[in-house]
Amino acid sequence: MKTLIKILKIFFIALISIITLIFLYLFISNKIFLASKNETNIGYLKNNKTTIDSNFDSQIFDNNFNTSNVILLGEIHGFADN
Repeated sequence: MKTLIKILKIFFIALISIITLIFLYLFISNKIFLASKNETNIGYLKNNKTTIDSNFDSQIFDNNFNTSNVILLGEIHGFADN
């Protein structure tokens, strides 16, 4: 009986340790992800952005625009989760 209790005790300690490590990994990786910036992508987006409102310049569309099969539009929500 003592060995069964000892085995269950070790099992629960191991289970709690694994759950704690998984939680800490996800928490830390989320904090790292939210604090990181990819300067290459940010620079590209700053140089190649165009705001389209009610009066937009038609020169934003080049000659390839009408022959394109895919046109991508984007928006930002202000946060990123892992």
